[in-house]
Amino acid sequence: MRIEQALFTYLSTAVPLVTSRIYPVEAPQGASTPYIVYSKVSNQRSYSHSGAGKMCKPRFQFSIYSTAYFDGKAIAEQLQTALEAYTGTMGGTTGTRVQGTFYVNELDMADNAVEGFNADDLHCVVCDYFIQHYE
Repeated sequence: MRIEQALFTYLSTAVPLVTSRIYPVEAPQGASTPYIVYSKVSNQRSYSHSGAGKMCKPRFQFSIYSTAYFDGKAIAEQLQTALEAYTGTMGGTTGTRVQGTFYVNELDMADNAVEGFNADDLHCVVCDYFIQHYE
């Protein structure tokens, strides 16, 4: 299972404030709030003298959209509880073997920071994590 699918499967139950309202890259138009949009923003692969390894460490960005600022912060807290220092098989028995997850950053987005984003309608909390896993 790809790490993106494993994240969706795992977070759908681990972040109960959004349940399955977790979308890769962008949310569908008119999506019910609150919701999370996640995307891979970088990827580091392991290498040795014999070539490419099976371990990689992508950085994922999770954008949490909600109608109330503190609702977004509560979801960010659930996300942190679910992801920080996670090890094991993510996404069920056929999921992805995760070596470790690492909190990187959290920030609040302003309405002019993202095209099409209007702070009068939604608040956005952005959280970044490295997820080290085997391919």
